[in-house]
Amino acid sequence: MAAVRTSSEIGFNRVAIVVVLLVTIIFLAPIYWIASTAFKPRNLATTIPPTVVFQPEIS
Repeated sequence: MAAVRTSSEIGFNRVAIVVVLLVTIIFLAPIYWIASTAFKPRNLATTIPPTVVFQPEIS
């Protein structure tokens, strides 16, 4: 039989999930940055301010 959860337990679980997701995004952001920069041309990779999303070209 399933145990009954209190509202504080449910709230804690939701907060914990949000914290884990935020930490995961923070740790994966540099990997995304490296991978996206690897496929950019040099002049686009070194622009200031940097572009996060770019349109690839076949040349």
